[in-house]
Amino acid sequence: MSRDVLYHTAVQGEIREILDYYGGIAERLADDFWEELTNAFEYARRFP
Repeated sequence: MSRDVLYHTAVQGEIREILDYYGGIAERLADDFWEELTNAFEYARRFP
């Protein structure tokens, strides 16, 4: 069973800041962060 995940309003801005920071170091680092984050959200959605 899949559930909705609710996000605090600040999450989007914080994620953007993190992606910008990691992207300034290496684009691959930002990509890896995004992949891990989306995997964690999906896991939380599937197994609340």
